[in-house]
Amino acid sequence: MRRLKPDPVPDQLHTQLIAAASYAPSAGNEQAQAFIVVTDRPQMTRLAALWRRCVDTYLDSFGRSSPGTLDADALERVRRAVRYQRDHFHETPARIVPCYALDGGG
Repeated sequence: MRRLKPDPVPDQLHTQLIAAASYAPSAGNEQAQAFIVVTDRPQMTRLAALWRRCVDTYLDSFGRSSPGTLDADALERVRRAVRYQRDHFHETPARIVPCYALDGGG
């Protein structure tokens, strides 16, 4: 899933995805997580700027300590896919942001 459609995502699907994610294990089974669904275009643009910084840092180190399982062509394909995601992040119709309450209050 490296190329996403910009089509709107139904709220019911967000709810189903969050319900599925809530079954993931957590430390001490505290379930101190919360999820924020972002669909607001200006907010998505702000998140895209943060994501760009994260991806650029990742790409600066990608492949330096590879266990040797990917050849140079495969590494470049991964880099291209990651750059595409970075450059088109703002077009994504929705993001579900997982949050964790350190004080245990979800």
